[in-house]
Amino acid sequence: MGYSLKECAKSVGISDTGTISNFIRLNDIVPSYSHLVDWGKTGSTIAFKSAATLAKLSAADQEVAFVAVLEKKLRKVEIEQIVQIRQRSGRDIAECISEIVSMRPTITNINVIVGAIDLAPLTKKLTEITQSERDNLLKNALLSSYPNLQNYSARLGVDKFTITVSDEDADYLYSKKDGLESTISRAISDLI
Repeated sequence: MGYSLKECAKSVGISDTGTISNFIRLNDIVPSYSHLVDWGKTGSTIAFKSAATLAKLSAADQEVAFVAVLEKKLRKVEIEQIVQIRQRSGRDIAECISEIVSMRPTITNINVIVGAIDLAPLTKKLTEITQSERDNLLKNALLSSYPNLQNYSARLGVDKFTITVSDEDADYLYSKKDGLESTISRAISDLI
């Protein structure tokens, strides 16, 4: 009816004209995806502000983007970045989505196993050799005792050993946990 954003905001008791702009922009959402818009984000809905951001895209881009938001659980900031890249670069929307998703951090867990050398005579012998020699002993002891161990790193102290492994190798060692310290201590003793 020709009212300004400020007048519209005032008439409905909202102090922010941005909210009014977002409401108006929702009219540009592809009708087949308008049912996904809600006040908040759930597994099957897209938050109001995020949907308003997606409304800046063409209908064809929205068809791809709305599905991707749910499928990849895109956050508001990621949606804003995707729209911005698409508008500035003109690249394909799927490529923009892939770029943003690929920038997500990945979490890598490293399992650390610390064990004791439980043979007193062995600890005395270990004090008499270099760190490099101790590490080689541990490596050879692990290879002979646990041949299925794949990706690991290990250090042997005088009275303790430390092994860092992936989840898969941790599961393998956990299945052999009974007597792990004794097995490794005996294998080192046999090698020294």
